[in-house]
Amino acid sequence: MMTAYFDNASTTPVDPRVMEKMSTCLGADGTFGNPAST
Repeated sequence: MMTAYFDNASTTPVDPRVMEKMSTCLGADGTFGNPAST
């Protein structure tokens, strides 16, 4: 039996409504960083 583990700790999808409000705080290219990643 194969086990699958789905972890959204650093990859949880962003709600489009939240993204729209946050877009003014993001860079010109619309990217953002993850402080928990190396």
